[in-house]
Amino acid sequence: MFARLSDGFGDIRCRVRMVDARDGATVLETAERVLSFRDRRQTLYANLRLANLTWSGPGEFVVELYCDGEFVDDATLSVFQ
Repeated sequence: MFARLSDGFGDIRCRVRMVDARDGATVLETAERVLSFRDRRQTLYANLRLANLTWSGPGEFVVELYCDGEFVDDATLSVFQ
């Protein structure tokens, strides 16, 4: 997952969570990764790798980004068979 983050300061801990849109079940959750802002004008571009994914079949999934325990953004992922 690619994320563009701005207006931060200092170290932030980020993690990604993927849920099944049908029932909200967690499909994947990454370990936290520390990103560092040197100053508030800096923009960070982060590539947060999602590994070991298995799909039970087609469906809609929501990929969520959390930083310092707070929800930041999400995107929908459609899996086709």
